[in-house]
Amino acid sequence: MANKKAGFVTGANAKIMIGTQTIAYATNVGYDISIQTIPIEGIGRYEVWSNEPVSFMCSGSLAIIRYTKRATASGIDHVAAAGNALDQITTTNGNLSKHMSPGALLASETFDLVIYEKASGDTTQSVVKISDCRLTRRSGNLDKRGVLMDQFTFVGILAGDTGDAGLGTAATASGSDDLGT
Repeated sequence: MANKKAGFVTGANAKIMIGTQTIAYATNVGYDISIQTIPIEGIGRYEVWSNEPVSFMCSGSLAIIRYTKRATASGIDHVAAAGNALDQITTTNGNLSKHMSPGALLASETFDLVIYEKASGDTTQSVVKISDCRLTRRSGNLDKRGVLMDQFTFVGILAGDTGDAGLGTAATASGSDDLGT
């Protein structure tokens, strides 16, 4: 057992990607997947007949330690030259600042959030993917001896484990398939 390596996903080895961009100094990511149900009741029984699923929901939160363009001048490695404000986090057709701007909100587009693990060498392994996310809240926290921490909440359409080599229990959309066949 001495030369065995554990296969745990830890914060030290995990990274967070929004769209195709790895977010430097992202921390405290959390997500919740829930399936809403309704009880099916019948006459003459106090207990319900069954609980039937009616919707799949995904939500979560994410914190990013803010830095400015002066970070690269200070010699900090692996940071964007212009900082990591929302306008510097790019998605397929723009950036995340549209999600928090009333004038651009309708023009904002969804993004995928992926939690992945650094593996040996330069390889990575995706662990969880949350598809079609939208930011729903932003807050910040700064204390006298700390750093500015931006906190975000988001909702997504689908979420699931991606497993080894992209296989596993990734969630799929129900679409218009007849589920009775």
